[in-house]
Amino acid sequence: DAGAAGLPDLVVSCPTPADILGEGATVRVPWTATNVGSGRAEPFLVSLLLERPAMTAGESPRFVELATERSPTALSADEMGTGELVFVAPDWVRGGPNPLRCVVDAMEEIEELDEANNDDDASLIVLALPDLRITALTSTYNVSRSEVDYRFQIDNIGGSAASDIGWAVQTNAGSSAS
Repeated sequence: DAGAAGLPDLVVSCPTPADILGEGATVRVPWTATNVGSGRAEPFLVSLLLERPAMTAGESPRFVELATERSPTALSADEMGTGELVFVAPDWVRGGPNPLRCVVDAMEEIEELDEANNDDDASLIVLALPDLRITALTSTYNVSRSEVDYRFQIDNIGGSAASDIGWAVQTNAGSSAS
């Protein structure tokens, strides 16, 4: 195609970032963009999107933009540029893999040979930690023996098993209930 001669063609690669513990963690995603076309690509945007799960009935998961960076330089044919997108994990990340997408030239500011090859998918892995909660607590006082019997239940509402758990009971001896 004579009209396509001299056009750039940007492709992007974003590896899976380091695992995080959950919301509030700083996430760093390196990116590499390569101009596989024959023309020069002026400085371009690289965006990072994270899939937000459905939060209500009837809502579908959707990708949300969390970071964007403009490349500092243009890329000639067969030239490669790199950068890093940084964001703070939002409160809606879930334990396990969270779909992540890097997109180069998402706003289609640059006329390219192929606009369909501008994204790369990866996963943000959120380690599923145990989350222990006391869900039932009762106490019975035996007056004749001056003893208190505590019964409680601990439930793990987190994403992984808990081992070697311990607990402590603190009482205020000599106090009275009113």
